[in-house]
Amino acid sequence: MNPSLASRTRWLLAAVALLLLATVAVLTIEAATSQADAEARTAIVDPSGSVHRKIGVPSHIVLVGSSVKSLTTGGITRTCESNRYLVVAGGSLSWVEVTLHKPANQWNRAVRVVAVGWSSKPRQAC
Repeated sequence: MNPSLASRTRWLLAAVALLLLATVAVLTIEAATSQADAEARTAIVDPSGSVHRKIGVPSHIVLVGSSVKSLTTGGITRTCESNRYLVVAGGSLSWVEVTLHKPANQWNRAVRVVAVGWSSKPRQAC
């Protein structure tokens, strides 16, 4: 292998590793501090919820992404958030997407939809 190509390859691998590490750090901080994450996790572990009915009792929940959308009209702000998780339950791995909303002019979020499964989509998009 060409020495300059090997050097570029090492730099590229280091950059990718750094990007992955930064992503994990950001998701870890978000999971530790986010009220929305706490609400979503509560919905995921709810014994009467859809996660328990479809895949069983969750043993591990890993936040893998989130998004937030806000709309202000007439002085009222509405916020919708979507958190995506990998959930281990009963030895199987499943995708869970929790859609939350922030009621008009309120701080705390509330769960709107918990979609379970790799091909599931929330019924009501943000």
